[in-house]
Amino acid sequence: MSDARKLFAEHLKEEMRKKNLSYRGLAAALNKPVEWLVTVVAGNLAMSELEAKTLCEKVEFTPRDILNISALTKPSPVAFMKARTSGDPVIYRLYEVLALYGGTIRELLNEKGSYKVDETGFTLSKFLRNDDRVNMVWSATLQPYEGKQESSGQSLARHGVFELVKKKKIEKKLSWEDIANEIGMSKEWTVAALLDRMTLQDEQARKLCTLLDIDEEQYLKYLSAPPNRNCAVHGDVCGSTMLKDYSQNDCYHEHNVSELKDPVISGLYKSVDMYAAAIKEMILEDFGDGIMSAVNFKLHFEFVNDRQVNVYWSGKFLPYVPY
Repeated sequence: MSDARKLFAEHLKEEMRKKNLSYRGLAAALNKPVEWLVTVVAGNLAMSELEAKTLCEKVEFTPRDILNISALTKPSPVAFMKARTSGDPVIYRLYEVLALYGGTIRELLNEKGSYKVDETGFTLSKFLRNDDRVNMVWSATLQPYEGKQESSGQSLARHGVFELVKKKKIEKKLSWEDIANEIGMSKEWTVAALLDRMTLQDEQARKLCTLLDIDEEQYLKYLSAPPNRNCAVHGDVCGSTMLKDYSQNDCYHEHNVSELKDPVISGLYKSVDMYAAAIKEMILEDFGDGIMSAVNFKLHFEFVNDRQVNVYWSGKFLPYVPY
């Protein structure tokens, strides 16, 4: 973010600590969602001059502080680009979730047709605490997509079994929900498992083979093999080639680049780019010093209507423990 905005954000957080103010309280005073306010402070959205003045009044800034109001009325052109290369463990976990579930969201979305997310991307519409879990709701408006879907990575998942499952699914006119019900799991977890992100038990793999008439002797070993989850990619690679910094990364897989060119997954990454810093601030305020787990984590996907989807994240909060 710009120097003026960075200084303003640092001073704002300092004053909030001194005066025991919260982002939620300030957002309520502005009659705005807390997710929006924290994203503004992080440098990725802008507010009006009137909103900036109101914020300064609520924090009781001095006239010298108010000189920085103009910084809040312009979004930083580079703030969101730094998120993927951040070494911050809180932000890293957000991209780890995408590495685990990005392909799952794409498959569930495209089950009803070929779509891309509109230019506004996925919006963080809600952030809330439920006991010891960090809960978020991401919302997106869809547009029909007629371009080529980049799927070289998923076609290789579990030695090509995923593509076979999709073929059988279409032939038998089944949904992901039908397949998930057969093995006793959620549709989100089932697709993630087939995409080599989760572990299928032998019994689940056998039920899958029976349901889809898949040769158990030939494919069971691939379905029940331990997952190869690959690595989250934190370079600015959407729609382009990977950064040189990652070209020698042993855990980097070439198909990750093509997946990030996919309009759905690209939209997911750009949305986390936008909100990552804000999510970190809200975790700190609502939970304290710690991270959201990407392991003790649940994802739910739903169509609100033909052109609107919601994606729900729920991850256990893990505090840093003094010893």
